[in-house]
Parts: sequence; structure tokens; C-alpha cells
Amino acid sequence: MFDSEPTNTILLIFAALLYGAVASGCVLRTLFEGYAVRAPWDAWRVLGLILCFIWPILLLAPLAQLWRGSRKPGTEPRGLGSLRGGPDRAEDDRVRSKG
Repeated sequence: MFDSEPTNTILLIFAALLYGAVASGCVLRTLFEGYAVRAPWDAWRVLGLILCFIWPILLLAPLAQLWRGSRKPGTEPRGLGSLRGGPDRAEDDRVRSKG
């Protein structure tokens, strides 16, 4: 990942704080919406509060996979524009260079 262990620790702490801030904001908004309409405390309301902590993971997982896949040893980091890889792209590049 990175060359130094303190950098990894600092980035991990920053990511956890950012995740906690986003999730806490979602929980607070959901709580205030429930109080505003005087919603009863049923299973759906509790499930909604629990999902406030889970949904940011669904956003982070694909981004982490993209970042991890672009950091393999011996390869260049790819940006979002290079996701159209595969055999078809290699063939297209050969045709363009000949033509």
C-alpha cells in the first residue's frame, strides 16, 4: 500500500472518522424525520436506523476494489477511463495503429 506504517494508520483513522461522520449524519436525519411525523418505533424504523450505518460500505466497497485492482505490482494505476479493458480493447488498439 504505502511505504510507511504511520501513513497507513493516519489514513485509516481519517477514513474511520469520515465514515462515522457520514453514518451519524444519516442516523440523525432519520431520527429527526421519524420524530417530525411522530412515527411509531416499529421494526421498519429500527431497520432504517441500522441501515444508516451499513449503506456507506456499499459505496466504499466498489471504490476500494477499483483502487486495489489498480495497485497490483508491475502495473500502472488505472483511472476511471480505463475500465473498458479486455481483449476487445487490445484488438481495437492494434487496428488503430495499423490504420
